[in-house]
Amino acid sequence: MSDDRRLFKGFRDRLGGFYDLWLKPPKMHKDILLVDGWLTIDEGMALHDLASRSEHPIVEIGSWMGRSTIFLAKGSAKGEGQPIHAIDTFNGSSEHQNILRGGTTYHMFVQNLRRGNVHDQVIVHRGSSNDVVDEIEGPIGLLFIDGSHEYEQVLRDFQNYAPKVADGGIMARLSHLGRCLPGGR
Repeated sequence: MSDDRRLFKGFRDRLGGFYDLWLKPPKMHKDILLVDGWLTIDEGMALHDLASRSEHPIVEIGSWMGRSTIFLAKGSAKGEGQPIHAIDTFNGSSEHQNILRGGTTYHMFVQNLRRGNVHDQVIVHRGSSNDVVDEIEGPIGLLFIDGSHEYEQVLRDFQNYAPKVADGGIMARLSHLGRCLPGGR
């Protein structure tokens, strides 16, 4: 075996499944990578896996342009096909205002769901998580909180939605939220 081939094989072995994901991505991942957002592939795959095991509807607080929503919907389809409740104002958080310049991401979100072929699995709740809390009935199988990243709002989302999570259900948040939640990782 040549040195180049040995080096490549070692690289591939160290990456494991991520080699196949990045160098030979399945169509699902190619479509999702086209959607604007900060969610990484490994975070998305973790959500995909959790959604595939959910026995109750899935609630996502904060959808931006739909990258995480598509991962959740594709994962749910591999499992029991639970609906995804996507909650967002589609106006962005305070840190997004310079990107949106007063606009909205709603139309891009819907377009991305259609491109990902998951639009029929997603129930959109257009409004703040505080305003639509009564529209979401429990039990929730998977609660993914990634809306506002301000401490008070993350805490309010937790307080409003955690009681609706089923016994054995899962609550998830992105690791960068550790900056605003005590003890976050």
